Amino acid sequence: MPRRNSVSLQWLFRKYLRWTPRTPLPSHPSGCISRQAVTSKALSREIELRFKSYALSVIYLVPVLAVLTPHTGYAAENAAPFLVVGEQLAHPPPEGWKRAWTGGQADGSYIVEFIPATENIDAWRQGYLAIERLEYPGKDVLQRLAERNMKVSDLALYQLTSKAKETCPGQHTAIEHKRYQSSGVSFAVGGGFCDLYGPAAPYGEGSVVAFAEGKNYLFRIQYGWRPQSIQAREDNLPLRIPPKKLQEYLDAIRMSSLCGGPEQPVCKISP
Repeated sequence: MPRRNSVSLQWLFRKYLRWTPRTPLPSHPSGCISRQAVTSKALSREIELRFKSYALSVIYLVPVLAVLTPHTGYAAENAAPFLVVGEQLAHPPPEGWKRAWTGGQADGSYIVEFIPATENIDAWRQGYLAIERLEYPGKDVLQRLAERNMKVSDLALYQLTSKAKETCPGQHTAIEHKRYQSSGVSFAVGGGFCDLYGPAAPYGEGSVVAFAEGKNYLFRIQYGWRPQSIQAREDNLPLRIPPKKLQEYLDAIRMSSLCGGPEQPVCKISP
């Protein structure tokens, strides 16, 4: 299941940064990718061209579509809720959903999963939400990323969605990579649908994934869906989710805000 997947970022970023970009992306005075690339196909294309030619190692082995690499960092005995310390991403689950699983460390990386109240975490169908807090790599690594005009969230999302496409045994349809700035938080948003997933999702599985850059941590938000029949898999092509429902997930992501850290509001909901 998705809830035991995470890796040390420090080693993975260091391995990636051995490679030197051939040409920088057009930059903005703030150090970000050029404004004209934001929330457009140009952003996806620029990122693809930038990273595709490099021998990238896996940056984040977190669950999305067909990326399922078990990791023992979130042990089963930590499934009970615990009080989180420090910065969080305030993102309440949809109404009528329940907390299904929690793992990690209260003062470090953690993950919490939500599903509809009538669902089982090991065989959900109607919906899925994961919120994960990840520690940033060291300051030296972040500095080297900044020198290349690269954002951690874009790099993480690109690597994750690329891996999802590579490992999908059927046909993978990607969601356009976009960037948002909302409530002082920078988001990289993407995802996709794999139409041949496995026994857990015989009619495929889709996800919309966002990486959000906090002051002290990187956060991942992932909504998932699984068609419940062959007929359902043929509806709402190509992502197999009603556009209204997908928009609800995207709007919810953009409503997320930081809390719990220095000079941040007190968190109302704590994973």
